[in-house]
Order: sequence, then structure tokens, then C-alpha cells
Amino acid sequence: MKKYLLLMILHLVVYSGFSQTVADLVSYTLPQSWYAQKTGDNITLLKTGTEDGSCRIVLFKPVKTVTDTVTVYTKYRNELVPGKKMVITGSTAVQKQTGPGWTSFSALQNTGTKSNPYSIAFYSMSDTKQTIFFAVYASSDAVCNDELDMIIQSISLTTVSDAATADKTRKPKSKKVRVLPLKSLKALVN
Repeated sequence: MKKYLLLMILHLVVYSGFSQTVADLVSYTLPQSWYAQKTGDNITLLKTGTEDGSCRIVLFKPVKTVTDTVTVYTKYRNELVPGKKMVITGSTAVQKQTGPGWTSFSALQNTGTKSNPYSIAFYSMSDTKQTIFFAVYASSDAVCNDELDMIIQSISLTTVSDAATADKTRKPKSKKVRVLPLKSLKALVN
């Protein structure tokens, strides 16, 4: 009987690892006047008063793959960021950073028109088991860009082994993954 109970608990722990949401795997800090809104499997971080989309971050549902090449990063960027109606006016080369047990990619595309310019920075953060993608929508508003940079630099991956644990009273450990700040990406635009 104990074997069956242990087996059932192990199955629940393993299964919970495959059904995690972005909220289970990412931590971040929001400045005042920002809030998180769940949209399907994604989380959108919005600044109050800019709900039109000119100042926001979309954290996409985790993908059970490791993004370790520009090809994989570009495939997901093209799938997750709707771009059929976008006019791209400039872009950066994809930037890759690595560390022990993680890889990140960052790139930016300037889009829109001269009267309504904005940029979309697309990021990936991978550990050894999954990838979190997020898109940062920014206008030319300096305050918005400063706050977006602060949020981007606060984003951390929660380690999978801790996120899948059955002990909900234990605080999961975060793994800091370096990504390029928005301002750095904007400075690299062709």
C-alpha cells in the first residue's frame, strides 16, 4: 500500500512539472502604477493609463524546450509576436548570453510609422529544461522605458526542481538570467 501511495505522489510531482504556468516559473518586481493581468496562458504586465499597448510586457506560457540557437529563438519570436501588419523600420542583431545552466537571447525591432513609432524587444530565458519568452512593447516615453528596464532586470527564472516541489510553504529559489536592457538594445538598432 505504501508503494502505491508513494508512486501516486511521485506521479503528481512529475505531472505538476509539466503543467506549470509562467507565474510558477518567473518572478519579477513591478513599480507603482503597474499591475499583472492573466490573459489565457500568458501574463501581461501593464502600466496604468497605457493599456493601449504602448508600454507593456507579455510573459508567454513556458515552452518545454531549451532555446540554445538563434534559429529556435527566431522561430518562437515569429510565432508569438504577431507581425503580419507590422512595418519594421530597424532591428538589432540577436544577442546571446550564457552562464552556468542558462542561456538568454535578446533582440529588438522598431516598428510602426513616424507618427506612431514603437519597438518590440523579444527575450528568451532558458535553463536546462524549459524556456520563458517575453515581449516588451515600448514607445519613446522615457519614463515608460526606464520602468520597463527595471522590470526586465528584475525578471528571474524559478528553478524547476523547487517549482515542482509538493511543499508549498518552501519559497522557490530564483536563478538570475542576464538579458540586455531595453536601452542597450535601442542603442544597437541599425
